[in-house]
Amino acid sequence: MRSGGVVLRAGKPQDMSRYLESGGTLNLKLRLDEKPSGEVQASVDCGSDCAGSLSLQESLQQIPVNEWTEMSIDLQCFAKQGVDFSRVESSLLLESEKPLSLAVADIKYVPAGAESTTLRCDG
Repeated sequence: MRSGGVVLRAGKPQDMSRYLESGGTLNLKLRLDEKPSGEVQASVDCGSDCAGSLSLQESLQQIPVNEWTEMSIDLQCFAKQGVDFSRVESSLLLESEKPLSLAVADIKYVPAGAESTTLRCDG
């Protein structure tokens, strides 16, 4: 285990604005092998100087170890930081400043999921 990240990147920018406009979420399933000891960020980027990040640290501390847990993130969290969803290059980037061991599955954008999201942003 070491610090680092993983990214889901398309070969060319993707128009994901329909998900944002419908009140969509970024959904994924996680299984932690152990609680994170440092900051963990989820990001979406749309090119140079066009990205938004959200801390997952507090949320990850709340979920059980060695159990699959569903997480959904309100896309407005990224939009409020300037992500242009009409040209998404990386639909998900997970970064950890310290060692982190986890499994991720079923990563998807879901339209109209914001009402039941598990992770909302401030404001």
